[in-house]
Amino acid sequence: MTKSQIFTYLYNTVIVLLLLAGITYVVLQFTHFGHIEYTDNARVCQYIAPQNTRVQGFIKEIRFEAYQHVREGDTLVSIVDENSLWVEANYRETQLPHIHEGSAVSIHVDAVPDIEYKGRVLSLADATGSAYSLIPIDNATGNFVKVEQRLTVRIALNENSAEDLQKLKAGYSVECEVKY
Repeated sequence: MTKSQIFTYLYNTVIVLLLLAGITYVVLQFTHFGHIEYTDNARVCQYIAPQNTRVQGFIKEIRFEAYQHVREGDTLVSIVDENSLWVEANYRETQLPHIHEGSAVSIHVDAVPDIEYKGRVLSLADATGSAYSLIPIDNATGNFVKVEQRLTVRIALNENSAEDLQKLKAGYSVECEVKY
């Protein structure tokens, strides 16, 4: 072999080795960046990200999907508190003069017709629903029609047996009668 043949052979060998090294590097980079690790880390490492609640209840709504990234402070689930039951009733403004905090209330639930629940008025809302609406009513045209507004009244269910309260579910339709 002549000197030029040896040089050509070494040159071609170095080029092939560099190409192989470059291809290996690119393949490793693509497999590393596209790699997804499938683990059940939340169960394995509960001590790292504990899920604690301040109330005893049940999960009403799950607000995340599988493999979704979450941050500290994100709401993941909605929990209904079993120990704090109330009814939100919307009364017309003409009915409000007779309703006060602490007033006794008789409640009839459509889904549980054989039981009369008892409660007390906890609070009256600070404003009507239309005051918080995204598009407020504008009567600037001079054609004013008085529309009776409704105010939310929160009623606590505190004078009932535990077995009767277990029959209630969130979202039931009820009829409330305030005793005055």
